[in-house]
Amino acid sequence: MFVRYSRYGRSLPEGMSHVEQLSEFVVTDSVADPESETHVLTLEQPFIVHNSGNVLFGPDGYLYVTTGDGGGPYEERPSDWYEENVGGRGQNTTADLLGGVLRIDVDGGDPYAVPPDNPLVGTEGHRDEYYAWGFRNPWGSSFDGEDLYVADVGQVSYESVNLVEKGGNYGWNVKEGTHCYDTEDGRNPPAECPDATPETVRGGEPLRDPIVEYPHEYDGTRYGSAVVGGYVYRGDEVPALDGTYVFADWSKRPHEATDGALYAATPPGADDEPRHPYNEQRDLWQLRELVVEGPGDVGEEGNLNRYVSSLGRVGGDIYVLTTDTTTVEGETAAVYRIAAPDP
Repeated sequence: MFVRYSRYGRSLPEGMSHVEQLSEFVVTDSVADPESETHVLTLEQPFIVHNSGNVLFGPDGYLYVTTGDGGGPYEERPSDWYEENVGGRGQNTTADLLGGVLRIDVDGGDPYAVPPDNPLVGTEGHRDEYYAWGFRNPWGSSFDGEDLYVADVGQVSYESVNLVEKGGNYGWNVKEGTHCYDTEDGRNPPAECPDATPETVRGGEPLRDPIVEYPHEYDGTRYGSAVVGGYVYRGDEVPALDGTYVFADWSKRPHEATDGALYAATPPGADDEPRHPYNEQRDLWQLRELVVEGPGDVGEEGNLNRYVSSLGRVGGDIYVLTTDTTTVEGETAAVYRIAAPDP
């Protein structure tokens, strides 16, 4: 079993807050032996935010590890190629392993090997572990067949989900989703910015747009604050969701209410469902909010009256992991399974 967690209690280089630890445990009869821990990958983190999270095995047998950009003031980040913005770790593949999707072979080395077809293998000065880059804080990734979905939490205005390809650059912090971004004034981005890196940066590469994007607020309505990645539904219980990417948002109005939302997305033209009003003029996946019925803590508008922290999948069923507080005090968590409504 491979586990990712944050830990303190060790000497750290100046300016580092803690480490993100990827460890391997031996499991016997469904129980992990805590004494069997082997440290596979240790990432030094400068701040307590943008630490990202989940790990998963791909259909190729390799382990995929998402990493956030570490947060913190921009002036304390390593420089990159885009001079209009202060440095962004998501665009820098030389200094560390932050702001990307890593792919490693946990069976081929001690503690791991690098797959020989990783996109930066043999590129002098760059880290071989990268599979893709240009992320702020990936929160929730999953495979559907060979398709890799990675949700990326936005900074101030937009949330997005990416269909990730090997060697892809997903834009942060040159862009926030499909929009240009300004590190000095994130709420007033410039109208124009690069759509690709210079030829001198990894040979030149396009900045890839997400497949799903939605604003925190649009036309006076709140839609979210932090995307929570999910799964393509392949279960039997809710036929209407078959082939639909189901995901969530932490809370529409996080400073006012526990207001988590569930969303479903399909490629343009895949069905006749109405689009989210924001997407009517955009070549993005169709997006609709899922109306929730009980049992459980349900809000007046059919949304979850809780924060949504993560989604999980067992077999074809999707589970929603929630809490009603931002602290870790008390027994506040509840897990829900997405099921068909009562007839």
